[in-house]
Amino acid sequence: MVVPLKIKKFLLFLAVCLLLIGVGSVFGGSEDGSITYPFRIVQISDTQPPPNDEVLWKRASESIMSINSLKPDIVIFAGDITHSGSEDEYKRIKGLLSKIQAPVYYVPGNHETTYPANEAEKALSPDKLHDEKLKLYRKYFGPDHWSFEYGDFLFVGFDCTENWPLKLSEHTSERLKASLDNSDRPYKFVVTHYDHSWIPGTNLEHIMTSRKVVGYLHGHNHTIQAYKDAKSGRLVLSSGTAALIRPENDYGVMYYDVYKDSLDCFWKPVNGNARHLSKLNLKEAKSAVSRRKDIFEIAPYIQQLKTNKVTVRWQTKAVPTATVFLKKNGNEKWNEKCLAEKSVLHEIKLSQLIPGTEYEFYVDVDTKEFGKVKSPTVSFKTPLEEKSK
Repeated sequence: MVVPLKIKKFLLFLAVCLLLIGVGSVFGGSEDGSITYPFRIVQISDTQPPPNDEVLWKRASESIMSINSLKPDIVIFAGDITHSGSEDEYKRIKGLLSKIQAPVYYVPGNHETTYPANEAEKALSPDKLHDEKLKLYRKYFGPDHWSFEYGDFLFVGFDCTENWPLKLSEHTSERLKASLDNSDRPYKFVVTHYDHSWIPGTNLEHIMTSRKVVGYLHGHNHTIQAYKDAKSGRLVLSSGTAALIRPENDYGVMYYDVYKDSLDCFWKPVNGNARHLSKLNLKEAKSAVSRRKDIFEIAPYIQQLKTNKVTVRWQTKAVPTATVFLKKNGNEKWNEKCLAEKSVLHEIKLSQLIPGTEYEFYVDVDTKEFGKVKSPTVSFKTPLEEKSK
């Protein structure tokens, strides 16, 4: 049968349209900029090859070069890009990373900001070293705090290495709160370097809980993880290592196929096939973090500080059983003081302190409504002498 020319043209036009639709679906986007599902995220971290270790540089290169074959829509680098954050290291690793054919979002790790690369850096104080090295990091990888929306998702990345362990400064805390508060996306993810296991009792825990953060992407522990945290309900995604070997020959990258309501999580080693790790339900995680509440209306703070005593106040949403834990910085043992509470407003005086000494404390509270909750740890230093009135 002879097909008329007009019908042939129509069929050709239809085939081209279907092809374009298919291409848009593969890459997670469409011509008008809207998001189609699934889309793919690659997460990489902990390349950190020493300057003269060509074996680790080769592995880092192999992991980075493998990313394009996965055809990601987004790439997230969760820190420890270099070994000690020197300019030569940045130039070399940036040359490899510039070949990735997708947007890449970076956060610094402790290897970028706390490892001295030369004798001059060894002479700097920890705070000064961090600030100076962060300037060089920004020169090659841009802002150390960023956020972007993609479909139903918000991703917020930030530098968590300013204080060891995971203790955010007021400046970082306020920026993180603002980034999370300025988005109405249902699925909010935080991206940083240090382990999720370090979060309980920190100000980061309270920020994420109060803002219903669904996911936490990190590096640092060189462990391949994709699971729902039983306590917080949060999805935890750790990217293993892109160059170090744990176990033998198992270095590579993580990737996630993101559907409307789920994440399909895979580990792709350089030397082997992709391994399916888990399928995580976004709706269930959202529901779990929404149910979790923070008992603290006002977190513990120092109301009055003297040479040998301190007054601490806080406010809760229910009447709790409370225990205050206090110790000198550097000590391992915490001293406990239990309180018989009768209201939601709380005040305690911690006495017999040593003048000119650094301390830290936190509060454990327990109620039927909220369960057991640990406050952020607060640091302070007693003055050497009282101020004259």
